[in-house]
Amino acid sequence: MANDNEAVSTDLRQFLTGVVPSSIEIVAVRVAGKPPARKVTIIIGKVGGLTLDEVADTASVINQALDEVENTPKDPVPGEYTLEVTTPGVNWPLTTQADFVRVGTHSVTVQPHDGASVTGPVVQATDDAVTIKTDAGPVTVEYRNIRKAVQTLPF
Repeated sequence: MANDNEAVSTDLRQFLTGVVPSSIEIVAVRVAGKPPARKVTIIIGKVGGLTLDEVADTASVINQALDEVENTPKDPVPGEYTLEVTTPGVNWPLTTQADFVRVGTHSVTVQPHDGASVTGPVVQATDDAVTIKTDAGPVTVEYRNIRKAVQTLPF
């Protein structure tokens, strides 16, 4: 069933490309279980974050598009399923340029494989590295040197 779910995930991601507004990024598509208990989770994001209304509107657009192709050859999720549309959240691992761009100038904590953790707002995310503003000045960490990175909440 894992391979079937991987195929559904791939087909659904491709289907969503023409459905979701261009300002919204499909971060991940996860499919688990089998009909009728299959769960489809679509994780969406946007540079600077999404509002609850944007998530609800996007979920509605996705749901309507899937309803329109249900039980047709274009249906990317055959059979019964539960649909969840959500955002990555602050604990989502940041590993790529797109991840760091999506968090915008929000604060992150990066734990490199070597050296101390770095916390601060993202200044720049390039193809190879992220630069974080710290009290001591900007610190650049290459993605391949990141052990763990997450968005941090301001308290």
